[in-house]
Amino acid sequence: MGPAGREMAKPRKYWFWGVGATITLCGIGGYSGFGIPESEYNRELERAEADGLPSKSERYQRVVADRDNAAQAYREAISAWDRFNETDLDAVHSLSEGLVTIGYPLEAAERDFAKVQHILHKLDEAAAKPSLCFDHRYADGGMEIFTEFSDLKQFVKLRTFRARILVQRRNFAAAYRELEKCAAIPRQLGQENPSLITLLVQIALRSIILRSLEQTLCLQGPNPAAATNGDRVINALGATPNYREAIRGEYALALGTLAQLGDPKKRNEFISSSTMGDEIDAPHQMASEEYFIGLPSFRYQMMVPVVRFYRTAYRLIPSDPEAVPEMIKIEKSWESQFSVNRWPTDYLVRLMIFTGGITSAVAKSFAEEKLMRLLAINLSRPGGVLVPSNFPKDPYSGKPFRGKLTKDGFRIWSVGRNGVDDGGAIATSGDMSGDIVVGYPYAEKTIRFSSGTRPRAPGSPP
Repeated sequence: MGPAGREMAKPRKYWFWGVGATITLCGIGGYSGFGIPESEYNRELERAEADGLPSKSERYQRVVADRDNAAQAYREAISAWDRFNETDLDAVHSLSEGLVTIGYPLEAAERDFAKVQHILHKLDEAAAKPSLCFDHRYADGGMEIFTEFSDLKQFVKLRTFRARILVQRRNFAAAYRELEKCAAIPRQLGQENPSLITLLVQIALRSIILRSLEQTLCLQGPNPAAATNGDRVINALGATPNYREAIRGEYALALGTLAQLGDPKKRNEFISSSTMGDEIDAPHQMASEEYFIGLPSFRYQMMVPVVRFYRTAYRLIPSDPEAVPEMIKIEKSWESQFSVNRWPTDYLVRLMIFTGGITSAVAKSFAEEKLMRLLAINLSRPGGVLVPSNFPKDPYSGKPFRGKLTKDGFRIWSVGRNGVDDGGAIATSGDMSGDIVVGYPYAEKTIRFSSGTRPRAPGSPP
């Protein structure tokens, strides 16, 4: 065979290698995303839109007029707090701790609060605004960092500490007003572009304020105005945190994340900042899906089950945010459905499991609010423990909240996540046993007496 013949034979020599490679790639591709067309993702988007979930994240964006938006006032308060942090670190640390101890006497706390009056004025200005929108764009996806949230939590701690200082001076009227203003922060945060993170932060801030309200009510003791004072603060917190709207917003973030992952630079930022379940300080271990995330078809394959999940969740979660027992049933079904991770969508399954745990936070927040109303009602009336027949039921049991008299007061409780009535025994941190309890005198005695103000005896004048 001449040279020309040998040259023509070369392609035939490696022909079977080419076929083998193609078969291998197709086999791997069918598992890693090459074989999943974009059209399947688009069909899921259409189904989601039919259920009320718009197919583009931009359609979720809230727009608030500047005159109604508290965002600028909060940003100015944050900047002022940062400057104060640079000039008086000791005062910042003491105010952040929020405890009146031997090492931080009442007079010193009041002097430090005088230094931050300009910040409190800014927070008053923000509280007077009807809306809040920091303009976090859903189109930026999960890579958007909500930096203001930690500052808002700091401001809630600051204001609840100030309320406790006012209680020390027996100025209960001013303490309740302070808590009312403080309650504007989680109320407004509930209007901020919804997502699961904003929902959790909102719930955490409400819990801090409700705990401070409980201390204030108990330290003032039984008096006819207790129910009115409690209602003022609780009503200022606004509506029950809305899980369904948070799911809707999280879906919008997922769409934005998919779009961002299409940009190599954004994709690398996302991967480098992700720990994928590892310890924060540990070296980053690239998860299986990160190897292929740059492939468009793989991203669509990942997003198809996500869209299905959010569409299902949005359909199942009740539109009424107070229908908590139904949400608990849904959570249990999610826990069983997504209990096993499956490659290559294991990262997304982990996210789905995470959403199930949020139901517990919503239920606890609901129970705490209702218990606080019952505490205020019972502090405003003489003797006995009253749970009105038309009062909302315990979300964990579907039955009325429980209560009993004690030797020096009373306790009222929810059975808590384990669904078992433990007789008003307080659940320890991280323990599912025990109940969610309020009562008079204040249930956590170490906090009650460290304040320096002992609760008054039942029946003594306010």
